[in-house]
Amino acid sequence: MTIKVYMTNIAGNQLTIGNQRKVKHILDANKIDYVDIDISDPKNVAEKEFLQRTLSPINKTLHLPQIFNNEEYCCDFDDMTTLKFVPYSSAFDTGFWHELTRRKLEIYRLDSSNQSIFGYYANDANDNMPALFNVDHQCFDE
Repeated sequence: MTIKVYMTNIAGNQLTIGNQRKVKHILDANKIDYVDIDISDPKNVAEKEFLQRTLSPINKTLHLPQIFNNEEYCCDFDDMTTLKFVPYSSAFDTGFWHELTRRKLEIYRLDSSNQSIFGYYANDANDNMPALFNVDHQCFDE
């Protein structure tokens, strides 16, 4: 999974520059790895064309920054500010955590010491976008 933030380094619009900074700050604060792609750089022409091709069919305008998960559109700045990053325990019932613990101990044969599980959860009120949850199970790969 690669989060891509499409942005520009030569924006004349202070709002765009500020929005790009805020998106990076939100991602950094939530420890979400991402790659920023400067569409004003001539070597990123293919990425700029991809962005234009992808946004047109979903009726989105090319207002930067735009956020993608690999090649799947996630949101623009306005959409991102409505996302809520919540603790996992409030997003899932206790059965989810019980099953995760069971797999850790019984299937993967790991000890009962604390292991980090990284991920993010986002719930968009828009019915066209499903709630997203991604867990990095690196703690199981010993």
